[in-house]
Amino acid sequence: KAMSSAQIHALTTGDIVALTSAQAGVLSSAQVAGLSTDQLGNFSTDDLRALASGTLRALTSSQLGALSSDQIGALTSTQVSQ
Repeated sequence: KAMSSAQIHALTTGDIVALTSAQAGVLSSAQVAGLSTDQLGNFSTDDLRALASGTLRALTSSQLGALSSDQIGALTSTQVSQ
């Protein structure tokens, strides 16, 4: 069962850090859009690489601005071009 928006908002730094790439890869656009900038900043580069391109399009400019240069660098050309 998918996490609700309340569950997404309740994820702690520890929860985010513990996500596997497989778990991150199945997050929906709505779930990713509901993440705070702090939560998104704790995603590993592998987790970000696992996100579908459609999911990335759900990110707000604030969320994108919160990503580190390493996180931005981890995104593939396929993810950002579609």
